[in-house]
Amino acid sequence: MACSYNFAYEYTIDPSFSGTESFVLAPAAHTTQVLADFVGCGYNPGAMKTALVHDWLNQIGGAENVLETLVDMFPGAPLYTSIYAPKLMPASYAAWDIRTSFMQRLPGVASHHQSYLPLYPLAFEQFDLGGYDLVLSNKSAFCHGVITPPETLHISYCLTPTRFLWMYESYRQREGLGKAADAALRPALATIPESLILSIGTPYARRGILYDSYKQNFGHEGRSFIWKAPSAVMNPTLDQDIIKAALAEDPQAAGAEWLCEWRADIESFLAFESLQACVVPDRFELPPVGRVEYTAFIDPSFGGQDSFTLAIAHSEMEGRVKILDTVRERKPGFKPDEVVAEFAQIMLAYRCLEVTSDRFSREWVRNAFEARGIRVKFSDRSSSELYLDLLPLVTSRAVELLDNRALIGQLANLDRRVRSGGRDLVVHFPGRHDDVAVAAAGALTLAGAQRGATVTAYQGIYDAEKKRWY
Repeated sequence: MACSYNFAYEYTIDPSFSGTESFVLAPAAHTTQVLADFVGCGYNPGAMKTALVHDWLNQIGGAENVLETLVDMFPGAPLYTSIYAPKLMPASYAAWDIRTSFMQRLPGVASHHQSYLPLYPLAFEQFDLGGYDLVLSNKSAFCHGVITPPETLHISYCLTPTRFLWMYESYRQREGLGKAADAALRPALATIPESLILSIGTPYARRGILYDSYKQNFGHEGRSFIWKAPSAVMNPTLDQDIIKAALAEDPQAAGAEWLCEWRADIESFLAFESLQACVVPDRFELPPVGRVEYTAFIDPSFGGQDSFTLAIAHSEMEGRVKILDTVRERKPGFKPDEVVAEFAQIMLAYRCLEVTSDRFSREWVRNAFEARGIRVKFSDRSSSELYLDLLPLVTSRAVELLDNRALIGQLANLDRRVRSGGRDLVVHFPGRHDDVAVAAAGALTLAGAQRGATVTAYQGIYDAEKKRWY
């Protein structure tokens, strides 16, 4: 007897807090179990015509690892998604049968998909999934809203809830969203009758949506309710000696953490609007061009918490304009030797026989790259100094940035800390990373400069065995 109803199977997988094995293997085991439960209703997993559905394909994360497992389980199954950006995804995805929605044609959607938030429900509702025996939707948001016929089995893998629903302020800072994107997101979150947008956080710098909301609404009647109180008021059982010791050690940091006071020693380093003015829309990478001198900069890593990043740039108009040509990031989980081999090939394609690196693990970095024909110089500038060198290039719009969300988000989240009697310190937002940003800043500020590792352009053929150009 055939089953004539939909079935929504929800299984929570949290890629952010689980190891690779747990969230990659879970879909295979649980999907097999669920399908087995339906064999008695006439379902034969081996003969089922299957479709996969995913929110979007323009970034790699835990959800995409789950998706790759599902693709392996159901080879040849078409994948329905709102948008697909081949340049931002692994090359192996090009072999999949990917079917996109009308949103694929929207301008800038690959790099600014949040701005089109209200359109996603319509995009997925318009997919025609008639004729499939099984539909597997995998993500945390809109793809689960696909409309399936009554006779189709729909298994929904609900992953970690979409971050903007439960950590909106943190999500906005991490993604580097400007006011325009924020204006598009908030109405979409307010479509549920009598719903509330709840923001909870510790005061930090006097900037951003949280501070703006506090400044406009605290102490005033209106639709927004602001609760501001020291930790000891919220929790009277706290040991007061701990708070006093923290205040004595670092008054500014402890004042924010324990007394709920906005910090006066920190300000935003680069305005998001200034960065956006330097971005060339839909430019994700520039290919190498003859007779151009390129500069390469790396921020190495062994894995752990940090990414391994590479940036290549050049200068034009006698050094007055700096252009970012390519940025590569390999997130934790990589094998360092494989990344070195990959980055070395990219540098050789741009005729870079020399690269500047930060001072991480000097001997290993030097030996690894020189074995592949790349000389290594170590930067005499700290990341903070590189950012300070980059500042005038951005404010004067003397730099062309790639349309890279990670890069713009990391630059926008840099903080400028005022130090007495010395130069200001530029650091990334606590709990965030700046691996992409520091590589880009290094390449851009060194491009065409006399100091550092300005790379000579070569014409000819590179002999990998002899490690030289002809």
